[in-house]
Amino acid sequence: IAAQSSPIEGQYITVEITASAEVDGHIYTGHTSVFVWKVSISADKTVADWASLQEALQSGAETIAISDTITIPSGETLDLSGVKILRPDDNRDALFLVSEGNVYITASDASAAVMDGQYNGASAPLIEVTNTGNLTIENITLQNNTNSASEGQGGAVSVTGGSLNCTKVAFLNNTAQGNATSGNDYHGGGAIYATNASIQVDGCTFTKNTAMYGNGGAIYADQGTTGSIQNSLISECEAVRTKDSGGLGGGIYCRLAGDIMIA
Repeated sequence: IAAQSSPIEGQYITVEITASAEVDGHIYTGHTSVFVWKVSISADKTVADWASLQEALQSGAETIAISDTITIPSGETLDLSGVKILRPDDNRDALFLVSEGNVYITASDASAAVMDGQYNGASAPLIEVTNTGNLTIENITLQNNTNSASEGQGGAVSVTGGSLNCTKVAFLNNTAQGNATSGNDYHGGGAIYATNASIQVDGCTFTKNTAMYGNGGAIYADQGTTGSIQNSLISECEAVRTKDSGGLGGGIYCRLAGDIMIA
């Protein structure tokens, strides 16, 4: 029995199932298609800006949907202990933007603090770091996000300038999906994409993240990026394919990067 699934688009995933059996020297084969429908988690609160997010957290909401990109102000700490942040069906943009100053997203326990893209076929990662933003993430799970923008840079986090520091972060089932008809040099980073940036990754796990039509199943360190990756586990990540061949760097791909220490 063999099963092959397609990427989740819209509200369902297609699973193709083929089964073969030998009976009295004859091979019999059957084939069927199964549609598995996606059910989004309902949220206690839906918010679209920093003030309403703080109000939702203070009210004790445990599941919060982000309906528009929230810019986290410089110097702020977002404590998500015991909270699940959700991407609703109608939000294809990044959930959070860090564009200046030092910002912290943290929790007491990664298993109880989650940002979930809910496989909603977005055109952006869960978090974008740009310009002079310096983001520290600790004890958070970033999962189930698909960035299907034309360049597909970063399934969970994109860093274009600034810096990213991750400690005890779990990256699970994220996908950066590039363009099937163009080259792949700038596409990929199933979990993290970084260019002209600094990244520090310590004690993190990367599981089942994918670069589709791109490189770097877990991490893509593009030109001008420096930093370190240590005490971390990368498993079942892959760079699936490009326009012309298989993708490069199922775990980590470095292109014109500076000093990247892996320990």
